[in-house]
Amino acid sequence: MSALLRGLVHWLREPLVHFLAIGALIFLVFHLWGGGGPDSNVIVITPGQVDAIVVRISRTSLRPPTDQELKGLIDDAVRE
Repeated sequence: MSALLRGLVHWLREPLVHFLAIGALIFLVFHLWGGGGPDSNVIVITPGQVDAIVVRISRTSLRPPTDQELKGLIDDAVRE
């Protein structure tokens, strides 16, 4: 067996090589399957979530939030 072939066999027995190969395969399948499409980065705040924010702030400040405060709270929810 040549030295090159022995070196290749040694690397193919390394668990790190198996780990990297499986990771690359998973990444490839995910990419080909359509993961990470245009809708994957969309954050949706539902009306129910907005209502919950309004109720929470109304309880703590004893008044409903102003439109500007509500926008800021929704922006904070998106950042979270």
